[in-house]
Amino acid sequence: MVTNRYVYYLIAINALISIIIYVPRILLQHRFDGAWTSILLAVVISYMLIRWFTSMLVPFTRQGFPEMMKQHLPKWLNVFVQLLMIGLWFFAGAITLLSFVDITLRYISPDVPAFLVMIGYLIVVGWACTINPASILFGLEILLVLNCPIVAFFIIRAITSSKFDWDAVLQTFTFSLEWPSFQAVAAATFLFTGYINLVVFNRVFEKFHMRGYLLISLSGLLLLLLTMIVPIGMHGSMGVSTYVYPWFSLADSIRVDMFLVERLVFVFYLVYISLFLISTIVHWHVAQSLARGLIRFPAAARGAKFLPLGIVVVFASACMWMLKFNQEGLIRSGEIFLEIRLVAEFSFVLLIFYMYRKEKKK
Repeated sequence: MVTNRYVYYLIAINALISIIIYVPRILLQHRFDGAWTSILLAVVISYMLIRWFTSMLVPFTRQGFPEMMKQHLPKWLNVFVQLLMIGLWFFAGAITLLSFVDITLRYISPDVPAFLVMIGYLIVVGWACTINPASILFGLEILLVLNCPIVAFFIIRAITSSKFDWDAVLQTFTFSLEWPSFQAVAAATFLFTGYINLVVFNRVFEKFHMRGYLLISLSGLLLLLLTMIVPIGMHGSMGVSTYVYPWFSLADSIRVDMFLVERLVFVFYLVYISLFLISTIVHWHVAQSLARGLIRFPAAARGAKFLPLGIVVVFASACMWMLKFNQEGLIRSGEIFLEIRLVAEFSFVLLIFYMYRKEKKK
């Protein structure tokens, strides 16, 4: 049975992925010009968006956005919004895969061709994103329960390391009253944005009702602070800007004596490979579900059962083509995506508000 706790898992997986790709890099770029105020503003914005979105979703029992928009929006607007959603969720999964391919080549297997690594990931993601949404949520729960303690251990080990320099952290805190940056706010709010996956996953909730908004906000605030504090403390207030993936570079510098694996980067990689894959599976499941709803295909037709596979093949082909992006292009694409995603998130909340009002008038 799918209960309301799975909503917190959708937020948690997005939060854990956020501390690895792009979010820490962007926040650390703004460590002297508004990162700290941007984090505080992002927490407030995300609190309001989550509360508004989830509270207005309550009347739409077992309905995803396609069903809701079909009832309350003109057909042309329905199609436009779904195409926008498909693009956003596809790119969210693709940028995650491309980043992890880059991480794999940098830290684990530099001699393996990038396309072989990508094919291995795509086989897993392509199969899993087409299965039952409830099964995806069950798998997400298991992976989070297994991996969260290891991530917590890693963070504690870094903070308690003799190499950790609190003076470097305090130095950046002296710039904490700088005006927030839109780019930094867009990056910080991405940590909370997992709730938007309810545009499809709401179909599996029997009686959706969400609480614990304050807990989500405080947990997100703590994680955002750690996202900046830990790399700055380990790499220094100036040196931290030289790293593309500050957290993996940090993991590569930590040793644990008398442990099964001395270099924590291998443990960290194994933990995050499962989290990256399940995150991409969630994103692409939403994207292919929206695409299936948009493509009119008679259920009795011979090829209907192959439609999800066909959609995934298109996603995978586009992802393979995106391998030609160089690192600078990949980073810039991720930054642009985060900014567009924040504007789209506001739009989705306004859209559900409109549909909520129409539903109440029935």
